[in-house]
Order: sequence, then C-alpha cells, then structure tokens
Amino acid sequence: LVLVYLISVKYWNRWVGIGAAFLGIVNPVVIFNDTSGMLEPIGYALLLGGLLLMETAPFTAGFIWALATMVRAEAWIFSLVLVILSLGVLKRAGSIPKLILGFTIPMVLYMKYLLDYTGNAIYPFWWNYLANAKGVWAEGLDTVFTAFQVSVRPYLIIWFVVSIALLFLVLWKKPKGSLLFSLGFITWAFLGGFFGLTHYLKGFEPWFWYIRFFVFPYIFLGF
Repeated sequence: LVLVYLISVKYWNRWVGIGAAFLGIVNPVVIFNDTSGMLEPIGYALLLGGLLLMETAPFTAGFIWALATMVRAEAWIFSLVLVILSLGVLKRAGSIPKLILGFTIPMVLYMKYLLDYTGNAIYPFWWNYLANAKGVWAEGLDTVFTAFQVSVRPYLIIWFVVSIALLFLVLWKKPKGSLLFSLGFITWAFLGGFFGLTHYLKGFEPWFWYIRFFVFPYIFLGF
C-alpha cells in the first residue's frame, strides 16, 4: 500500500495516493490476506517496486521483477509483460539494456536451477497454471462442474473480456502510469480467464473472493 501511494504521487498527486492507500487499508480482504502469511503481498510488492524504480534504477527494477517470479508463479507472466511494456516507456539512454539485463541474469540462473533440480525450467509456472489449466490436478477425480461453477462461468468470461478490452485501451491511449493500469487489468484478465475458460473452474468456490490470492485486484479497484 505504501508503494501504491508512492506510485500514485509519482504519476498524479498526493490525494490520489492517500485515497488509493486508504481504500486498501480498510479493505477486509487485504487485511485478512496480509496477516495470513500468503505470498501474494510479497510478489506484488516486488512488482510495484519495479514500477516505482523503473525510470531511476532500471537494472534494479528488472532484478526485482525477476525476484517476483520466484515468489508467485503468475509473476512469470506479469513480470515479463512489464518488461516488454517498459520498453515503450523508458526514454533515458541505456535504460532499456539495463532493465533487460537486470531481469535476464537472475531469470537465467533461476531457470537453470529449476532445470537441474526438477527437469523443467518453468516448473512453478507449469504446475501452477499450464498443467492445471488442462486439468492435470483433477485427473482421477470427479471433473463435473457444480451448478454454482456453471452459473458463475459467464460472469468470469465477461470479466475476462472487459479486462482485456480495458488493457488494450490503456495500451492505445498510453495514459500516465500506464504500466500500473496494465498490471491491474492483466491481473483481472488473468483471474477471469483462468477460472472462466479452463479447468481451474473446477476449484472455484464462493469464498475465493475473500481468501487465497485476491488482494491486488481489490487494491487496484480502489485505486
């Protein structure tokens, strides 16, 4: 929340930062998850830290975006997208190579480590998302969706489509703080898409909205 405040001040003003941070502070989902020991607050702190430092310390920004992938599997997507989108934002000479090096060096070492010890260079992302999207985790189990899961699927798909549309609008208009907007809408699209379009729907329950890893979407909504 401190990072949300600082990024808001950087691109807009203090009142935007105070408002966004306040809505996060009083959000019961944020309070619960931040004290529950879940890893999402750490992962998104690293993603937001990279956004804050991107222009002034691009190598450090790339480095901590790589660290985010070691905390949260979905950061394999988010960090890579942020690196790619930052290429159109960074203007200072030499910033882009520094950011790419900062991201690439730890990622290569991390993937080599994963390959050596698991035989799969993208092990956490594979098992958390790619394999599970195909229903690997549900093999041998009852794979029939519940009535609730079937009923909620259209809303998840709508959420996914709207989030993608908003992301493309940001990429087209390029407003101030476009990378923060992009991160938020990518997160929304990621959750809506995985639950609405893959076998992840089998694990979807009503309490998912206020537990597990749904912190940043609420913070971003407040922002």
